[in-house]
Amino acid sequence: NIKALLYVDFSDIQRIEGNLQRESKTGFERTTSKNQAGETINIDKRVSYEEFQQRNTVSISLGWRLISVSTGQTLLTDRVSENASDEIRYANYTGNKEILYPSTYQNGNYSINTSNHRNLQNLLKANRNITPLNSLTEKAFGAASRKIALAIDQFNPEK
Repeated sequence: NIKALLYVDFSDIQRIEGNLQRESKTGFERTTSKNQAGETINIDKRVSYEEFQQRNTVSISLGWRLISVSTGQTLLTDRVSENASDEIRYANYTGNKEILYPSTYQNGNYSINTSNHRNLQNLLKANRNITPLNSLTEKAFGAASRKIALAIDQFNPEK
């Protein structure tokens, strides 16, 4: 008792698995102590840490047609494009992470960058697992399928 057939033409699919990019950075370990006068002083020790970044992307484009079995007439037709991506960015440091600060480089000198301390701390705690291409592909096809299903559900052959 089939009344219509759905034809799908996959015109384009791109799956891009990014390489994990690694960059060595200069930072500072900041400790505080008191001098002989009882004043609090900061002691900054220059160190190295690493930042990592990767991006995976899937793009699909497809056309579809709903064809009447009895008449061969095209009832509905449309094109659907979907994208899915994931990106990770994190930092790694083997020393005491809590006292690690990023640095800025200016005029041949490194200086401690206290205003970006929180950002670096977040990178040190960030997710290190990227969504694989197969999962991103399923996500993109799932979104495309939902769009097609919605269009078919809303189709009124009486119009």
